[in-house]
Amino acid sequence: MMNNIKTILLIFSLLFTMSLSAQMAPDIHQDDNCGGINNNAFQGGEKLVYKLYYNWKFVWIPAGEVKFNVIENKNDFEVYVTGKTYESYNSFFEVDDKFYSKMNKETLLPTDFLRDIKEGNYVKYDSISFDQPNYNANTLHGRTKETAESEDWDLGECMQDMVSILYYVRNLDFES
Repeated sequence: MMNNIKTILLIFSLLFTMSLSAQMAPDIHQDDNCGGINNNAFQGGEKLVYKLYYNWKFVWIPAGEVKFNVIENKNDFEVYVTGKTYESYNSFFEVDDKFYSKMNKETLLPTDFLRDIKEGNYVKYDSISFDQPNYNANTLHGRTKETAESEDWDLGECMQDMVSILYYVRNLDFES
């Protein structure tokens, strides 16, 4: 039972860890890509589904899914990410995570981000409104939307959120 919880937490925590790593790591955007990037890795209408399994010795048990959905608007992309355990797995450990990122089409930098997660008894709500040209953001952070508190942050150049960074990195050329 404890291994079930650890496995699910590990999988869903990867998204959170990427966000922290992106904020703490040296800025990978210190080149001309900060003002724009040639997006040839994804387009509106893209839908990705990752099936998550729990491994118990030689048995792989289906535990849930993470779904990515990209919507293309005139000036931006909206990405919806949901992570959910299957109903049959909920009696062991229930996960119901929702993420949202709105990214500028030219730069793939986020303008809005939302994280609303429920993992067992753990719940967390984060909302970020980015002002990229002025290098700041307003956040709502708390256990729930109703108890979230507002805070303003100064940011560095080209700040990403945990969803937009995935789509930005897909466009980087690692071969040159």
